[in-house]
Amino acid sequence: CAKKISQNLYDAGISLNAMELPFIGKRGLRIGLNEVTRLGMTASEIKEIAMIFYDVIVEGGIEAPRDKVRLLRKRFPQAKFCLPGNLDVAPVLIDAL
Repeated sequence: CAKKISQNLYDAGISLNAMELPFIGKRGLRIGLNEVTRLGMTASEIKEIAMIFYDVIVEGGIEAPRDKVRLLRKRFPQAKFCLPGNLDVAPVLIDAL
């Protein structure tokens, strides 16, 4: 079931992982919110994403949720929280070790 839901969400434009849940022994979905927050999304957009999940998982839609994902993604075209492209962090990391 988790693998099928994962595939349907992927088809709608949402990438996540279907994986074994620790201590339970069943498969579930790993949802990483760090990427959407890195893009600058807030609780308001997380609610939109939750509704897209509902549309795919409960309602069985793909096309309409995909359109919603595209529109949401257009509002956040680039990452807001990341290292500058010209910053070489390797020396800093090596010095820290």
